[in-house]
Amino acid sequence: MHHLPQYSTRLIGRNRVVAALVALFQEQAHRLVSLIGASGTGKTRLGLEATETIRDSFTDGCYFINLAPVDDAVFVLPTIAHTLGVHETANQSLLDSVVNFLRGKRVLLILDNFEQVKRAADELKLLIERTDQAQFMVTSQVALGLAAEYEFSVPPLEVPEQSNLPSNQLLEYSAIALFVDRMQAIQPRFVLTDTQAKAVVEICRLLHGLPLAIELIAAHSSALSPTDLLLLVRNYLALGRGAAIAKPARHHVLYPVLDWCFSRLSAPQQTLFSRLGAFIGGCSNDAVMALYQTVGEFATAVDPGITSLKQKHLLLEETMPGQQSRYIMLDAVREYAHQRLRKRKEAHQIDLYHAQYYRDLSITAKAELGGPKHEYWTNRLLSEIHNIRSAIQWALSHNEANLALQLSSNLVMFWVRQGYLTEGRRWITAALEHQAKADPIIVRPALGAAAGMAWSQSCYQEAKQYLEAALTIESTNQAETARLLNTMGLVLYEQGLHQPASDYFEQALAIYRTLDDQTMLGITLNNLGLVEIDRGNLAAARYIYAEVLALFRPANNPFNLTMPLSNLALIEILEYRYAEAEPLLEEGLALCRDNRDYNGLGYFLTNLAACLGGQGRFERARDCLVEALILRKNAQAKIGMLVGAKTASEILLKAGLAEAAALAWGYASALFSELQLTPLWYDERQQTMLETELSTMLGNEHLASLKQTGTSKTIDDIISLIQTAI
Repeated sequence: MHHLPQYSTRLIGRNRVVAALVALFQEQAHRLVSLIGASGTGKTRLGLEATETIRDSFTDGCYFINLAPVDDAVFVLPTIAHTLGVHETANQSLLDSVVNFLRGKRVLLILDNFEQVKRAADELKLLIERTDQAQFMVTSQVALGLAAEYEFSVPPLEVPEQSNLPSNQLLEYSAIALFVDRMQAIQPRFVLTDTQAKAVVEICRLLHGLPLAIELIAAHSSALSPTDLLLLVRNYLALGRGAAIAKPARHHVLYPVLDWCFSRLSAPQQTLFSRLGAFIGGCSNDAVMALYQTVGEFATAVDPGITSLKQKHLLLEETMPGQQSRYIMLDAVREYAHQRLRKRKEAHQIDLYHAQYYRDLSITAKAELGGPKHEYWTNRLLSEIHNIRSAIQWALSHNEANLALQLSSNLVMFWVRQGYLTEGRRWITAALEHQAKADPIIVRPALGAAAGMAWSQSCYQEAKQYLEAALTIESTNQAETARLLNTMGLVLYEQGLHQPASDYFEQALAIYRTLDDQTMLGITLNNLGLVEIDRGNLAAARYIYAEVLALFRPANNPFNLTMPLSNLALIEILEYRYAEAEPLLEEGLALCRDNRDYNGLGYFLTNLAACLGGQGRFERARDCLVEALILRKNAQAKIGMLVGAKTASEILLKAGLAEAAALAWGYASALFSELQLTPLWYDERQQTMLETELSTMLGNEHLASLKQTGTSKTIDDIISLIQTAI
């Protein structure tokens, strides 16, 4: 699988450079190749062109990771993880999750625009050191300074030293060929003649052969001849030289070129272009329209303005399946646009409206996540993640406490479901530092969100403190109070405090029944059922989950249905009622596959394996368990691996494979001790059964020896054991 951007124009004049870059990767001598060149030299396009040639050799995929919208090194790893589809879990850091995904895979990661997040080079170094086959291509204006780095210089396009060469010879120079190709896209009748050649050569020379500058000039040529273009370019570059002293290299050529492009826009187009600079990583048409409506201006000029900016290469359009089209600026162009916004003296107001738009988006997303439109809104938020980060950071730095709290806390389900646990918690915690300046009605749910994030990372004491603080704030919002009580119940349940947890769940249930909130009533009942299972009150738990299923089936929400299906099936398995458990597990398994719920998939596969093994259907039990353990291994979900290994031990024993069962039990016992878990009644029952039967079949001494051997096994060893034994 390859995740690479596509271009509508052809790459010109880079054949030799592309071939040299391809050869470097084909040699496989370098894990990290950095394409180094000034802004606008075409490093990204060059790297992608080379990747198209070598992609088939990367059997596990090529991934393009756009770092242009990332202005803080702390977000580099989350951006890589999102592109790879890797999530942080409560038991595993994001770095470990990425490493485990990459380890053993033949993949290429293309990290674009690394210069602005150079501090993340240490994390890249760790990825190289802790993986074996992954290779990395970086584009940057500066070298990263890593020992593993091979610096590949990306020069500008070739410009002839002489201006009086025949036109056919001039076209052999890459800068001239690019200029002519792009001019012909605007002026189809344009042909390079000897008369125009001198002006074309001089333009390319003044632009230092920078592809981006050449494309911008050509895109704005309209009815202008090369001679007219040369005059204008000279004037603007002369003005730019005076302003570019002691500024980055892009100011010497690209900014004067952009000054000229900006001057050729109409006044409404200049306004639109400048305001688009407020968006990081692109925006939707809805966002632009909302911005104009908030400003109080008519948006009639937006659509024609967008069309014009696209035609002039100042704006790109990206369309993803099932999502709105997005408008994107190259990083140099966006930086220039925001600079123009500041010159218009409306940067503060537009940035405020930008943050308010994403606050409103977060409110809508909060209501939709977990519902029928969950996938749409998840993808929508993922596409807007850079704008969301920018909006929260702006609100924090401008003392907009209410905005920061709403933006960060409304997205708690998104942070958790997408594995942004550390980042989401960091944002909410930072916003809560400003709570003294915020309205209590906003602080209260933010404290609840902070508690939810802390709970998701097993930080139960901190979660409890947040909840206690939230519950002391007076409020008439009963639904919110019930959510806080439910979360407190979960925190106490995880600490093994079953009676207090049950009391909080009952309080929340009373409110939800009064409000007739069927969804939250079912979710809270589900949590209460977990307490009853742990207490051994299986009849009470069965009654609860029957009620939850009756609540959730009419709505047919897959995310809600999987919870009672999983827990009701667990009760049937604990009572050895395998025939009753199987259809529940098959239904839940199908829901998880259809909705790409990989965490839920691991649960259902493991329990289905136990169910099938209990019925003597060992081959399918093996297949389910192997798939589950591979999922758990990839996610490094240690509790999932523990439950899977214990299930493997029981299935192998039932299949008459006592030695293999003892090895798996030794691995599971060691992992249980490592995680410092408190055994529940059914853990103790399983342990007694396994130890007794294995001791009878193998003898105490042989069992102890095999268990000791099992402690040194890896999860890969356990997977192989299951595959070969059954």
